[in-house]
Amino acid sequence: MSARLQKSAGDILINEGISEQDPQKKEASFRASLTYFRTARAIYPDYPDNLLDLGTAWYHLGQYDSAWVYWQQYATLQPESPRSAENRS
Repeated sequence: MSARLQKSAGDILINEGISEQDPQKKEASFRASLTYFRTARAIYPDYPDNLLDLGTAWYHLGQYDSAWVYWQQYATLQPESPRSAENRS
């Protein structure tokens, strides 16, 4: 499996979690997305967009320190990206 395919599966779950109204289902979607993002990271550790999404999943789970770690890794790889600036604030 490719890192891109794994990341895409994680993206679907993130989007489901964002639109879900039931708090338990919302959390389950975010947690499930982590499985795909972690697999993508094992395949391609420096995949910038995957690092950004890992941070986003942790953010939605209320794990802000974990989110910050991944967003910092993203910013290191993509320092000129507007998203890097957003995540630094």
